[in-house]
Amino acid sequence: MYEHFRPEERPFIDQIKGLYEQVVHFHQEELTDFLDPRQQDIVVSIIGKDDDCDLHFFGGADGCERKRAALRPSYLSAEPVDWEITLLRAPYSSKFVSISHRDV
Repeated sequence: MYEHFRPEERPFIDQIKGLYEQVVHFHQEELTDFLDPRQQDIVVSIIGKDDDCDLHFFGGADGCERKRAALRPSYLSAEPVDWEITLLRAPYSSKFVSISHRDV
């Protein structure tokens, strides 16, 4: 499997394989940190369309580039995912400062 990925991606691949094992063997739901698009592709490549593991992505809003992955036993597919994401609204004076997502 490793030959299909960059050598520096091996620890991430091992991490995802470990999460997959937790889901399949111990029936646990697992959430990743926020993943960039390349990492999301790796997760899809490793998990694929597995009958035992359900895979979903969510970044907090539609169109987000970085997203969390939820890996869960397939029998939970009808249940909503608890993404453990809190959305914040922070008003500020744009007259004095300009902020972007990375500043928050």
